[in-house]
Amino acid sequence: MLFLKKILGLICALMIYLNCQAQLIPNLVKNPSFEEYYQCPTNATNWRGRIHYAESWYNIRFESPDFFHECYGGGNGTPDMFAIPYTWSYQYPRTGMGMSGICLWVYSLPFKHLVNTREYITGELIKPLKIDSVYCFEMYCNRSYNNFNKTQSHSIGAWFSTYIKFDTTDYYASYDTIGKAPQISNTTKLIEDTLGWTKIAQQFIATDTFMYFTIGNFEPDVTTWFTVFDTSEWVNASYVYIDDVAVYEGKCREEEKPQKTFFNLYPNPGSGLFSLNYGVAQDAQLVVYDILGRTVLNETLAADKVLHHFNLSPMSNGMYFLKVISANDENLYSQKFLLQR
Repeated sequence: MLFLKKILGLICALMIYLNCQAQLIPNLVKNPSFEEYYQCPTNATNWRGRIHYAESWYNIRFESPDFFHECYGGGNGTPDMFAIPYTWSYQYPRTGMGMSGICLWVYSLPFKHLVNTREYITGELIKPLKIDSVYCFEMYCNRSYNNFNKTQSHSIGAWFSTYIKFDTTDYYASYDTIGKAPQISNTTKLIEDTLGWTKIAQQFIATDTFMYFTIGNFEPDVTTWFTVFDTSEWVNASYVYIDDVAVYEGKCREEEKPQKTFFNLYPNPGSGLFSLNYGVAQDAQLVVYDILGRTVLNETLAADKVLHHFNLSPMSNGMYFLKVISANDENLYSQKFLLQR
């Protein structure tokens, strides 16, 4: 018995050590969550997207990738479409006060064709990567949702380089990929969450002393992976927010274990009657808030059922936020949805 206790103690000590080592692995990306900036982004500074106002981030072509920060419009009531929290889809950063946003793909309904539009952002590393070493690239993406973003491309990746490739003179060059083969290419994760953040993580071996990386859609239209949610708009763009970019040496960390609960809210947008498909171990509360944070609905989700209908017909059109809260006040699920008649 004493021997077994010693073995268990050694195993616990080893797990603690490995966990501490994982936490000590440095992130090699400069300004990974877009917190530091040269200039606060505002409408007045909307020249070529303002990503270059974030420290150590660059715009490499004529398009206009965006930089958002709470230094402007954060809770002061300024009706700015690029400010936080008054961005197009009322999205907040995953962490901190800053985030970026890029267009991955555009569908033009009147002409019944795809427009090969791409926006890219380029980040800088703290030090060069070591040749033949294994690294992990991570970033978190959120699908923007509004009247112009009812399509989502899931084709996003990262191309590592020893230099920055600028192409800002030819306007028409922006309607194409940059012609590079990325080391990181998302082929498995659906970027469909409009409230939470989807983690993209992939390992690669450094083949050069890379100092920069470029994020965007490197696939041509014919191979771009996308989902169309609504074809009624005359222009249907795929736009994603990006936050918490990381590059660190070693294998990628294991994915978080999936929750035992499940949720699916539909339709979104809806005209008043909504349904939530769910699974909870104990009774929970469904709470709906308006964009000012006021509670407009509070109903019980029974643990012995899997479907709950609720009615917001008396409410005004606009964006609303749904939360499912457990009996011990744990937030089980959050979803942003649109009431639109």
